[in-house]
Amino acid sequence: MGAITGIGPGGQFFVARDSYPDKNGKNHWYETKFRKYPNPADGWADLAHVVYRIGGRDKLVLPPASKGDTLGFSSGMFDTKYYLGYGKSRDERIAHHHLAVMNAIAAMARELGEPMPDGSEPPRVVRVLRIGANDATLEGSPVAALQRIVGVHDDGVFGETTRAAVEAWQEKHHLKPDGVWGPVAYDVVRTEVTGEDLDALFGYEPAA
Repeated sequence: MGAITGIGPGGQFFVARDSYPDKNGKNHWYETKFRKYPNPADGWADLAHVVYRIGGRDKLVLPPASKGDTLGFSSGMFDTKYYLGYGKSRDERIAHHHLAVMNAIAAMARELGEPMPDGSEPPRVVRVLRIGANDATLEGSPVAALQRIVGVHDDGVFGETTRAAVEAWQEKHHLKPDGVWGPVAYDVVRTEVTGEDLDALFGYEPAA
């Protein structure tokens, strides 16, 4: 969700709205500004300009990248001030960026038949499921699997009922009840669920 708000040196800008719950479960909205480009090449050109040419910011991303330190790379990207990401805190935004990076690396590694930067086998890509997700557009019926885990009708559509059930499941397991199913929830549920439902959710496991 976002609305274009202006045009600047890096192209158009848009504002994405997201929310987070407080300790009482009340939802609070916040906005994050992102750049929008007419095509991917313009986006990559701007990224290269900002990260590799302005103010020595390459020092924040190149050293960890050359060592295969993917988390350090994501942290460096945030510290360039170019990458804003989404989430309430710095750590949350870096974690989301790192997950996206690892998924992209895993997809490329599988395609090329190469290992991950740490030499491990490429993991399956994590499923991040939130309201609006549905099995008509996702392979493996992950939403229906999630619904069976949280105890609602498995129609394969992540709506308000499923979000409420996910929040209740998260509270029960002492997790942040944000209604979004991601790697943290997966890390907990894999100790409770086996078989096809767990496989449908996929999951990225960082190295110990």
